[in-house]
Amino acid sequence: MLYTANMELLNQGKIARIILPDDWQEDPHAAASTTTGYLRRFRPPGESDVEFAFYYRGGVVSDATAQQLRATMEAPPHSLSDTELAALSELLGDKCDAESFRLQGARTAVHNARRVLVIQGEWTITERETLHAFVDVESSGFVVEEIIYTAPKESYQHHLKAARGALKTIEWKQDPSDVLKKMGGTIRRKS
Repeated sequence: MLYTANMELLNQGKIARIILPDDWQEDPHAAASTTTGYLRRFRPPGESDVEFAFYYRGGVVSDATAQQLRATMEAPPHSLSDTELAALSELLGDKCDAESFRLQGARTAVHNARRVLVIQGEWTITERETLHAFVDVESSGFVVEEIIYTAPKESYQHHLKAARGALKTIEWKQDPSDVLKKMGGTIRRKS
């Protein structure tokens, strides 16, 4: 998990390489790490409320959620149905709660030769918009990393092009065992 002066982030979970916007910096005060999970946030200068983050919760999802995620990701790219969203609620969390989150889109997409689940919407209380990508690390549905761009409603569009540009530069690692070693800890499946 290194980055160079031009913000080329290397070895971040499933990501072999991503180029972040040149002037964005990692927020050392917003980083969190455990033996198995992590949260890393990058922000444009002077805008502490805008972030591009990498998150891994440090554990696995249930069998039912993993099975649904695999089925969703194996289908051709599509918009998710209400049934699929409900079945993925363990993974999606509050993004399934209509009182907390105004869903603007939920779809699968092929991103640089890898299928991802993309959720877009607005947090109703904080009025923050988000573009959230879920990455099935080992194609089993159990281990999921998240890439998140979020900002206040009034500045979201201003930085969206830069966030999407960074996503387009992702180069994925090919070997899932290498990814799991880099995440740290032992992965155990929930029953």
